[in-house]
Amino acid sequence: MALPAVNVAWCAAVRRVSQTSGLDPCFDAGEDGEVNRHVLEAMAGGRSLGAIARELATRFPGRFSMFKAVLDQVADLSVRYKS
Repeated sequence: MALPAVNVAWCAAVRRVSQTSGLDPCFDAGEDGEVNRHVLEAMAGGRSLGAIARELATRFPGRFSMFKAVLDQVADLSVRYKS
């Protein structure tokens, strides 16, 4: 069974920024890591925070009770990982 492809440049950039936070979304197992990775990849792709929040609400419908909660998480990650 092959391992999933990992964008090495993306992971290196995230690790550089995340050294102080202790979070590594490249290898963080579970739904938290999946959400974080989706947000960071979408931000790297130039999508707006609102668009990313809508994607998360659709992709993880049971995780967020209100749209504001999704948008808050996206905004928090954007501040944490801004370059």
